[in-house]
Amino acid sequence: MTGQELLTTDLMPEKLCLCILSAVRAFYTIDNELLYGGIEGSGILGEWSMVFRFGCYLQSKLTKFPEYRSYFLDSEYNRHGYDFKRLPGSEKKVRPDLCLHERRNDTHNLLVIEFKKDEQNGDEDRKK
Repeated sequence: MTGQELLTTDLMPEKLCLCILSAVRAFYTIDNELLYGGIEGSGILGEWSMVFRFGCYLQSKLTKFPEYRSYFLDSEYNRHGYDFKRLPGSEKKVRPDLCLHERRNDTHNLLVIEFKKDEQNGDEDRKK
C-alpha cells in the first residue's frame, strides 16, 4: 500500500493528501537530521523543531491550491472559539501540534496532526 493510499479516505480530499505526502518527502529529504542526527549523533531532536519544519513544508504545498488559501495552519492552537479546545466528553485541554482550520470556528477543522519523536505517550495523543 502506498503512502497516498494510506492517507486517502472519504474524509480527506486527495489534494490535501498529496500536500501532506509532499511535505513528508521534503521533511525527510531536507531535515532528516532532526530525526537521526541530533547533537553529535545523540539522537532525535526536539518535537517542536520537527513540527515547525514540517509545518513550513506543508504550508508551502497548501498555498498552491486555492481551496486551502483561506485556512490557517497553526501550531499548538488551543482555542475552541474563545474557550480552550477539549477532548469530546472530557474537561482535558488539548493543544494539537498542527491544525489546518478556520480560527474561532470548529466546523472547518480540516486536519489535526500530533507528532511524536518516540513511542512514549503515543496512546494518549491518539485520543486527541
